[in-house]
Amino acid sequence: MVDARAKTSRPAAVNASLPGVDVRPVARPAAPRGQAAGHGVHDRAAAFARAADASPTAARRSRTMTNTEPAAEEPEFYFADVFVFVSDYLAQMIRRRVNGATATWCPTWWEHPEAGARLSALWLAWEHLRQDPALGMSTWWLHHADPHLRVLMDADSGPFAACSPKDGHTAYPFDPLPVDPRPE
Repeated sequence: MVDARAKTSRPAAVNASLPGVDVRPVARPAAPRGQAAGHGVHDRAAAFARAADASPTAARRSRTMTNTEPAAEEPEFYFADVFVFVSDYLAQMIRRRVNGATATWCPTWWEHPEAGARLSALWLAWEHLRQDPALGMSTWWLHHADPHLRVLMDADSGPFAACSPKDGHTAYPFDPLPVDPRPE
């Protein structure tokens, strides 16, 4: 497996272990997995990142960049993007009976907007909470990973309910939530 997270070399012991213990920052590559930005599935990554940038944290970061507050150095991401987080960490860490009956998963998870949003939230929470050596990972598992994974992998009502871990993706089998027009 190629380590797409770093441009700098890392000690072999760190490369061999799963992240979660080692919290040293890694440089973020310009484009994920050696692809040009703005192509293919990475367009969705950009959309997920834009959604994350609309957060209150992003507004604080913007104020910091305009010198309206003292600048605080933010740690760099360990994983380059949500795709690397899911393939190199989450998919390797989560071991479940994924049979389509009790739990399911879609190999092309990025084709599901809800899944992309939830997995992006998991990635960003992991990046933040990894900085807390005492309770960060416990908090991430209990309050972020477990609830999101229960919803994502729910074979009856989760976003992957019509997909199969073996047969793959089913394109948008469910209608969006019904919404009435806004009253004038």
